[in-house]
Amino acid sequence: MLISTRKFRRFEYNYYFGIRFSNALIPPHIQAGRNYKICITAIAVTALLCNYTQTFASDTTDVRISRTALYLQLSGKGNERSINFERVFRRGKKWNYSYGAGFSLFHKHLSAPFSFNAITTAPRHHLELSLGIIPHMKKHATGVIKDKYDKDKQLFIKPAIGYRYQTTGSGFFLKAGIGPQLFIDPPSGNIWNFKPRLIRPSAHIAAGFSF
Repeated sequence: MLISTRKFRRFEYNYYFGIRFSNALIPPHIQAGRNYKICITAIAVTALLCNYTQTFASDTTDVRISRTALYLQLSGKGNERSINFERVFRRGKKWNYSYGAGFSLFHKHLSAPFSFNAITTAPRHHLELSLGIIPHMKKHATGVIKDKYDKDKQLFIKPAIGYRYQTTGSGFFLKAGIGPQLFIDPPSGNIWNFKPRLIRPSAHIAAGFSF
């Protein structure tokens, strides 16, 4: 059966760790099915890793990691490259809790990632559960007037599970994780008229210093 190539001339771009990959546009119903399968796989892996939480948190009580971290993060859509600040606001026997904020300006993309993190108590190696909320703005040509640009406002919600290396004192800081993404892209005329959409899982890696 001959399939017309006109339908597949457009391309969509996906970002993984700040690198742009181009794939031929897949019909929406097929793409949606793939996204759900990938997300279910990511959630299954997350559930398995959660079984090891007690192992990571076993050497608990008197372990206190440094409170502040500054790092560079490479991630997926909405936050390809960002500079971030993180602060531990509560220390517990088995879990430490932190909040983070960052800034990203990449080509015509602007975002301000915020995150809430739960980190197991250990001298160096930690399990990390996080929730990222990323307001994102993309500038693109309107196509009506030359050199006239419109600003498309979007929101990414990214729960994730991952590994974190952070010592009790000042020093090198590293973390990486993976999780599903919820994408919200409201129309310009009515920001409340939106339909959240589950898209491909996103991975991230970050490195910096804690003190």
